[in-house]
Amino acid sequence: MKLHDKKEEILDHIQRIYLPYTVIDVGWWYKLTVLRVPSGKLDHGLAFPNNNIIAGGNTPSALLNVLDMGKYVAAIIDDPRTINKKVLADTEAKMQNEVHELVDKVTGEKPECTELSKEQLEPQYLQFKGTDEISQTRSVIEYWMSWGVWGDNTAVNAVYLGYLLARNLYPSVHGENL
Repeated sequence: MKLHDKKEEILDHIQRIYLPYTVIDVGWWYKLTVLRVPSGKLDHGLAFPNNNIIAGGNTPSALLNVLDMGKYVAAIIDDPRTINKKVLADTEAKMQNEVHELVDKVTGEKPECTELSKEQLEPQYLQFKGTDEISQTRSVIEYWMSWGVWGDNTAVNAVYLGYLLARNLYPSVHGENL
């Protein structure tokens, strides 16, 4: 992912000059996860209404309410254990299909969804391979591949990559569940 690669370049430079740092990654925002319903009754809470179901919708993804980010960041940057560490802040993990069912249950409406398979997304993803282009389209496709196809956006993967989990560091800090 081009944006991730750029972030890693910056972190590499920070580490080479021995500058203290704390990297905070957060779960995918609820505002980007909830599906739009035909009546529009959830539109006020959606940042970018998107009803695409990626690769069957059965890949778990770390999630969080953007409004809860501040409490996680405040705890993380105030903690000396996070200096020179990476931390994942998320509230829960859900699959797109679980979110779809929740929206249906809460609103009584079935979201109109478009299925995007791995096979449909891969050619779009590959068109950017080897280019330096940074665009909204590229970012969206790369994020869909990362969390929707490959399942990168999970606490298990974060721990494997050396991240600390905010939920383990601060059990009393908990965001709003979807």
